[in-house]
Amino acid sequence: MPGKLIQTLRFRLTLWNSLVVLIAALLALYAVREGMRLTIEHEARALLRDEATELELAITESFPDMNRIQEEFARKILGHSQHKWFAGIIDDEGSVVWSSENFPEKWFDEKMQRATSSPFEFDKTSKMLLVRHPVLTQDQTRFIVILGEPTQFIKNDVWNLTKIMIVIGTVLLLVAPIGGYLLARRATQPVREIIKTTRSLNPARLDNRLNIRGTGDELDQISIEINPFFDQISKYLRSHREFIANAAHELRSPLTAIQTSVEVSLGKDRSLAEYRDELETVSEQCASLRHLVNQLLELAETDAAVQKMAIAKFDLAALVRKSIDVFDGVAEEDQPLLLVAGPTGAGKSRAALELAREYSGAVINMDSRQIYRDFPIITAQPAAEEQRGVPHLLYGFLPCEAKMTAGVYAKLAAEAIAQCRAEGRLPILVGGTGLYIQALLTGIADIPEVPPDIFRYWQTRLRVAGAQSLYQELTRLDPDYAAKIHANDSQRITRALEVCTATGRAFSWWHKQPEASPPVRGAVLRLGVSLPLPELAPRLKGRIEQMLEKGAIEEARQALINCRDPKAPGWSGIGCAELFSFVRGEAGLEQTLDLWLRNTRAYAKRQMTWFKKDIAMRWFSPNNLDSIIGEARQFLASGR
Repeated sequence: MPGKLIQTLRFRLTLWNSLVVLIAALLALYAVREGMRLTIEHEARALLRDEATELELAITESFPDMNRIQEEFARKILGHSQHKWFAGIIDDEGSVVWSSENFPEKWFDEKMQRATSSPFEFDKTSKMLLVRHPVLTQDQTRFIVILGEPTQFIKNDVWNLTKIMIVIGTVLLLVAPIGGYLLARRATQPVREIIKTTRSLNPARLDNRLNIRGTGDELDQISIEINPFFDQISKYLRSHREFIANAAHELRSPLTAIQTSVEVSLGKDRSLAEYRDELETVSEQCASLRHLVNQLLELAETDAAVQKMAIAKFDLAALVRKSIDVFDGVAEEDQPLLLVAGPTGAGKSRAALELAREYSGAVINMDSRQIYRDFPIITAQPAAEEQRGVPHLLYGFLPCEAKMTAGVYAKLAAEAIAQCRAEGRLPILVGGTGLYIQALLTGIADIPEVPPDIFRYWQTRLRVAGAQSLYQELTRLDPDYAAKIHANDSQRITRALEVCTATGRAFSWWHKQPEASPPVRGAVLRLGVSLPLPELAPRLKGRIEQMLEKGAIEEARQALINCRDPKAPGWSGIGCAELFSFVRGEAGLEQTLDLWLRNTRAYAKRQMTWFKKDIAMRWFSPNNLDSIIGEARQFLASGR
């Protein structure tokens, strides 16, 4: 039994964990002891130096009255008698003028007659620590003050500290194996569960699986990898158990028939013809038995099914998701959906409004800036008169400090689309945030949600350290994604760091994962509304001027009262960020408007680059609304 225990993984892990803890603890205790020893010795030197300075003053003030000097020296030695201090005065010729009772004369004869040029010269042997301090009186008479103490008292202090360390080390020696055992027990838990589950997996109990605790660590990964294998084994055993049960039922009938025929034949005298009939019945039942037995032998002798099970890749979760998608998609795949996209200021909202009026639709926002309630003017949200008679969804529903991700927004938009369809309205998506549109219509990597405490941590770091500092950290953690964004893009920087912290994987890794199924289905008509940049630029300038006339500056001042954090997501929008600096007095109006226009033009160019990649997008001028409405009419009539 002890031999088997030593061979177990748990014992070896316990041993190694205990050794590591003990070695680390002993090194730490030794470092503390040495640190305290040096501290005690340093304090002793400092005290000797201070007292020697006082004795220097006594000599310079009292000389040539040697009696007063000797009294001062004696008083000083008496004050430290518990540590057995000693002192002496040596003249310029090397003779001892005065010394205390315990002054080390023998050691002095050998070493103390050498001259000293240092103000404080320390000497230490295995038995004493002393300081030699030269003194020059007013009449230029030279003396050397000797002040010291036995090192035994320093050693005693260190030994008292060492005893405390020994007690702590003894406790660690007893506790370390317990901690090592608990760590080893946790580490080997999945292995024990695998053994237990494997042993209990028999034709009578096929549903046992390893426990998944939800921590996402390596132990959970083992369970996740092993459970599908148990699923395969269970499926294999269950199918063959059913076959064997059916075979047993099939065997029972012919055996019963044979037994009955034999018993009837033996029960009374029969003619030859009657015996022949009974024997024919027995022969037929034997043929059935032989067929069943051959099937059982074939099952027992072949490994094909086992080999197939061993190499097959089985993903039950993916199969379930695919099945759900197939059945959900049947009801939605024929329901139409309109998308109006393009650069900012091109006239998307007007086109969407006309489409909604023409086809009894509802407008659903796909702009990441128009979701914030504090900036209806600056983000060009539809006015109340424009929304009259046409439902507008997902506009101005978030406070300035709230954060939104593409994955979450896609779910909100899918719910809005379902609401429109339930009310018999045509969903019309409108906006220029390409990532939101992609997440809704084609799906993006299924990145887990970030816990609130991690979000608050990185927002605090951003406020304290700034975007540049966080960008350096992102460069270290995820250089691939850092190379794709600007060093001042605080929103993307913090988003990448949040995901990296929450999941333990780089943001760029998530982008390389297979895209999740889109949350909405249906035939989509993609309508692009745009103008060449030379024609769009004057519209953008006029749009900013209109926003100012409607009260954009007052809106920014009011928003600043509600949220003063410049790093809040709501302030990151174009126009919002520039006016934030203006209302705080950090920039002039002309400088603010110039920067606002330049940033808006740059954003429009980026939007054009994004949407031009969509080969399914059909482009129209905002001045040609009839063509847009006609294209939608043809699409809806075709049933695509």
